[in-house]
Amino acid sequence: MLTTCGYCGARIEADQAYAHLAEHMNETIPFVSVYNMRAALVRQVSVSQYRAVFEVADPQPPERMLIAAVHRAGGALNISGFYPISAALARWIARRAPRWVR
Repeated sequence: MLTTCGYCGARIEADQAYAHLAEHMNETIPFVSVYNMRAALVRQVSVSQYRAVFEVADPQPPERMLIAAVHRAGGALNISGFYPISAALARWIARRAPRWVR
């Protein structure tokens, strides 16, 4: 199944969309983290054998955008986990927080 990149408009295979998005963000992949019934935009900044370090975006996008991304990925606020960002969130990051993903 083909999808469209929210940044460049390229048509790509759906299973390659997340990797394609990372190319636009210098290998920093943002995602939505859900914990304790709250959603937040985060990114992984480092990883080692025993732990991963995450950074929370500041400012945060509107909560409705985060929740929509979680629902689009098949999740819910009562299911803790990590969810891919939506095209709308990718555009929000590009406009409002471009330095955060560098």
